Amino acid sequence: MELANTRTAKARLSEYLNSIETRGPIIITSHSKPKAILVPFSEDDLASLVIQNSQEIHDAVMEGLLDLKKGKTLSIKEARRRLNDRNAA
Repeated sequence: MELANTRTAKARLSEYLNSIETRGPIIITSHSKPKAILVPFSEDDLASLVIQNSQEIHDAVMEGLLDLKKGKTLSIKEARRRLNDRNAA
């Protein structure tokens, strides 16, 4: 793992991005304190990140769990019928 202050990180960002897969994580510091980390990242990671950080998705999942707890469930047959009706409209 490598450390880089903000000045170095700014000057070497292209180099870091081109070699991050083999270089490994780079911790970016400011005034000798860690502020960020640069890590390898893929398109698959992006989908996970968006889902994990989406308040809308979080709220929908929580609402679904509450409905499940209250017994508000549908059979697969009924869920398919409702989806088909919605798509037909």
